[in-house]
Amino acid sequence: MKIPKKRSYYPVTVILVGLFCAQLLSLLMVHRSNVDLHRTLTSLDPQNYLIVPNQHVIPQLIEIMPALFGGLFFTLTAGAGLTILALGATWCWDRLFFRNTPFFILLFCLWIGYIGFLNINGFTPLVTAIFVIIPIAVFATTLRSMPPREKISIVLSRAAYVLPLVFFLGAGAWITKGRPFTEVRDYLLLPTAVGRQVNDFYYRYTLYPAQVFKSLSQKTIRTAAIDTVEDDLRPDIENLLLAHDFLLMEDPAVADLTVRFEKNRVLLSDKGRLILKVKPEKFLTDPADWLRSYSNRTDRYLFFRPFVYYSLLAGMPLIFYILMYALWRRLWLMRFSVKTSSILASVSCCLVCAALLIPLYIGGHVKVDITRLEEALTSTRWQERVAAMKVIIENKVEIGDFESYPLLLTTAHLTEKYWLARTLGVSRRPNTYRDLVALLDDPNPNVVCMALDALKRRGDPAVIDQIIARINTSDHWYVQLYAYGALKVLGWTQPGSG
Repeated sequence: MKIPKKRSYYPVTVILVGLFCAQLLSLLMVHRSNVDLHRTLTSLDPQNYLIVPNQHVIPQLIEIMPALFGGLFFTLTAGAGLTILALGATWCWDRLFFRNTPFFILLFCLWIGYIGFLNINGFTPLVTAIFVIIPIAVFATTLRSMPPREKISIVLSRAAYVLPLVFFLGAGAWITKGRPFTEVRDYLLLPTAVGRQVNDFYYRYTLYPAQVFKSLSQKTIRTAAIDTVEDDLRPDIENLLLAHDFLLMEDPAVADLTVRFEKNRVLLSDKGRLILKVKPEKFLTDPADWLRSYSNRTDRYLFFRPFVYYSLLAGMPLIFYILMYALWRRLWLMRFSVKTSSILASVSCCLVCAALLIPLYIGGHVKVDITRLEEALTSTRWQERVAAMKVIIENKVEIGDFESYPLLLTTAHLTEKYWLARTLGVSRRPNTYRDLVALLDDPNPNVVCMALDALKRRGDPAVIDQIIARINTSDHWYVQLYAYGALKVLGWTQPGSG
């Protein structure tokens, strides 16, 4: 039976419906998080505390564009993952199990069960809405747009069409060696103009959605309100909280943590909800353990974060493949039959996948022996120079000892400059320290972040004032985040915690 053309692309329709629902809900979720963060940060006194994100970023939290662009992260991860799962489950129920009722009940129970796990530490309305609305929308759209069932031989023959996908995922996992994100950034994004635009967009907007589902212990800045604590304990608790990046504020309704003293117990509450009770001496002796326990018990995104992560690994590539296959198939149908066009679309997908994987393979599989580092650092291939820097970092070799070191400082290649900043983190020479500090003024935020990370690893507190200055003047949240992390490792604490 010939499939009507208007129904032969139903996966594309389904995917677009799923992603549209995901984007609307993600926009609301990120915007709500941004507004909450804006309210928290504007409640803090910037004269008393070093705040991240700073005054350059805070006004953007109530604007719609950061929420719109930040929401794309959840759309292309959790939204893509849910769309693929719902599409696959609906297809299996209809095509393989012939709408079998027990199988449907099993799928329904698994779905409801995971929603229950999502809310195990407290109700998350927008995350729950994502896991309810997207599967329902995808399920309804799939059933409405799927063509009639075909003979089993035709269905089985189409198994060959997924071979490019298997090749893409399998080869990609092998080539990237468990480091897909850094490999893609280093060898696909940073070397090309379009890739750099994608990279810059990601690092400019990704912290807005990241703020949504971080646990309390993962947040850069945490807030606490102290309520009814005895006068002799108050200074100790204030300093303890400040030392663990809990900035003090007056309003318990806004604060991440409220500390009260009652019947010789310290009570840790989350906006009126009692979480932990502990004796004062225990809390003061091991505050990190109790605060970590508090964070775990108030973590409402414990099961959402891994879903986002695995959706990023698998959901987004699947969406990309399906849309790419549909596009190629549509183009080939202009000249050939349905069967021939499907085969040519598979071949075309294979070629595109190979074109994406080849740079990853070339860059990630360059081997440099530690005995020929000088030769590798002067290579005409930037991939070999980067590979040599990775060996230097791994073996803690002094990069300042190489004659080629001054030439490396002049590179304009972002991936190479990024790894150069990392190698300077294992160096101990004064001249390399000055070169590292100079990289703080690099126009690329990836390089600046690595320079800050390298300064953190060198462990010299003399650079603290310069890092604070970068936090106060930078308009890039990622740079501020790395700078703040460096300050903490170098021994700096918020005022009042000493």
